[in-house]
Amino acid sequence: MPAAEQTIEVVIERDALAEVSSLEQVFAAFGVPAEIQADLEKRSVGAVPWVIYITAPVQAFLLRLATNAADDAWKALRDFVHRVSEERRRARQSHGSIVLQDINGLTLVLSDTIPDEALRELVEKRLAEAADGYFVWDARPGEPGQWTVH
Repeated sequence: MPAAEQTIEVVIERDALAEVSSLEQVFAAFGVPAEIQADLEKRSVGAVPWVIYITAPVQAFLLRLATNAADDAWKALRDFVHRVSEERRRARQSHGSIVLQDINGLTLVLSDTIPDEALRELVEKRLAEAADGYFVWDARPGEPGQWTVH
């Protein structure tokens, strides 16, 4: 089975077990078979943002999304992030992040608040130039946002 078609590993919060089935359906709708485990333990009191950890080769994941969306990779990524975020907000009533990481050290921290142009820049320019790095969208009030790479 080609790498892009392999089942990917996804981890969500332990208390989100009821969300596994609906999230698997979202991933499947985007042509990305996923095995979702509710195994992440939160270590804080009160409400905290939700998080999803996806472990997959980043480039293959993006190509799989684009192939199934018959669209540009950045648009497919945007649509995927928005749909997953919608599903999580439905159950959690809060915002959160999708952390896409691969074994080569490339990590993307994504949310549905990242502007379209920033996603386009990430997919079409930044990722083409980077084999690794930790990419986070930094949007400070009153300032234009930018990708921060650690």
